[in-house]
Amino acid sequence: MTAVLDDLEADLEAILAMTPAAAVGPTWREIIAQDIEELRATGSLAGTFLDDSTVNDDLTADSGWPGPGHCWYCWAPLRRRRRNYCSAQCRRDFERETRQTDNEAYRRAVIRMIRGHGRRVAQNDLAGLSGLADVMAEAEAAMQAAVNGLRERGVSWSEIGRELDVSKQAAQQRWGRSA
Repeated sequence: MTAVLDDLEADLEAILAMTPAAAVGPTWREIIAQDIEELRATGSLAGTFLDDSTVNDDLTADSGWPGPGHCWYCWAPLRRRRRNYCSAQCRRDFERETRQTDNEAYRRAVIRMIRGHGRRVAQNDLAGLSGLADVMAEAEAAMQAAVNGLRERGVSWSEIGRELDVSKQAAQQRWGRSA
């Protein structure tokens, strides 16, 4: 039973990840979490959102999503022979908005690689020292590019400084020049 519930939770999370961000509010997540807890406690789907015999109208009313037969992106009614999107543009926009990047996992992998390179250099690889200096220069250039991109998108120096745990003046002095 627990394996089935774990699979169900994973399936529901996947469905929520594919649903437009505006349509997935805390209400959906709360309802699904309550239903899964109810299922774990009683072993029955009766009276839950997951019960096929009942229709939970509150779900669409609270979220604002008009439901099936409407575009997943703009919520316009679908024309005949359309399944999820009213146009190719809506499909592209939806996919662009829901595209997920795992920056945290990528950051951890890069840090592990740099640490590993440092350990190899420390084990009597004098020639690798210049390579480590190149890595540092590339990291600084990447940081400059990231700050420039954030600034172009309207992020303030205060916000950048807060994220880097420095004052806004220190952030501006270090990365305020353009690349």
